[in-house]
This record gives sequence, structure tokens and C-alpha cells, in this order.
Amino acid sequence: MLVRFKSTATESITMFGDIALQLIEMMGASGAIPSAIAANEIPASEERLRQKLQSHVEPPRGKVADAEPAIALSTRAGPLLDILKRASAANVPVMWEQV
Repeated sequence: MLVRFKSTATESITMFGDIALQLIEMMGASGAIPSAIAANEIPASEERLRQKLQSHVEPPRGKVADAEPAIALSTRAGPLLDILKRASAANVPVMWEQV
């Protein structure tokens, strides 16, 4: 499953569903897809997400010679944090849906 985040103030981004769901829940949202965050709720959601990312511990990876390097959840969250910041500044909601 893929999840697309979008706002009228920004471009859309698409993430793998498991990562998107984890970030949605870290923002304090229900985890429902599709859903949205109202403009007035974005600052608190963004702050919750930032706090959760700071305390997030990445699970250890097994040693496999040809394994791809792990991408930190905080790195994956970067585009979503950008959307939240820009949507908040424009006072518009952020929506997400399954693609």
C-alpha cells in the first residue's frame, strides 16, 4: 500500500503505507486512511511528530552483506514535516489517502 499526503499549499508526497501509518500515529491522528488534519490542529500535530521522532529508536538490522543501508524514520519524515509547516503557514489542512 502507498499513502499520498497532500495540501492545497504544497505538492503531494507518496510514502510506503507502513511508514506513513507510523508517522500519522506519531502525529496523534487515529491512523485512519483516508483522513486529514485541520489547519488549526497542524502546529500541535507537527510538534508531537517532532518530539516522537527525537525519542524514536531505530530497530537493529541484521548483518547482511548486500543489504541496503537503513533510512532513518526522521529522514523519511522530512518531506511530511515540510508539508505540515507550509500548510500551517497557509492555514490549510493536510490530507492523506491510499494510492
